[in-house]
Amino acid sequence: MNLTQIIAETGRRVRRGKSPKKKLTNKQVKEVLEAAVEVMREGLHDEGRVEIQGFAVIERVTTKVKPVRLNGKLTRGERTRWVIRISSNLYQK
Repeated sequence: MNLTQIIAETGRRVRRGKSPKKKLTNKQVKEVLEAAVEVMREGLHDEGRVEIQGFAVIERVTTKVKPVRLNGKLTRGERTRWVIRISSNLYQK
C-alpha cells in the first residue's frame, strides 16, 4: 500500500459517520499521518523503540559483531536490525 492509498483509505474511514463540518480532507489526513510518522521516526532514532498500543512494537536492536581478522586487520563493529512484533491481541477474536 503506498502513501496515496493509505491517505485515501484513512480519510474515508475518518469521514464515515461525521457531519459535513467535522469531516477532514485528504490533505488534513496526510498532514496528520506525516506528523505521526515523524514522531515515530524520532522515537526510533532517539530511544530505539516505539510501541503502538494494542498493535505492535517496533524496536531498533544493536548487537556487537564478533571480532574477525580480515586481510590482516581485526574488524569490529555493530550490527543494527529492526524488530517488529505484532501484538497477539490482533489475532484473538
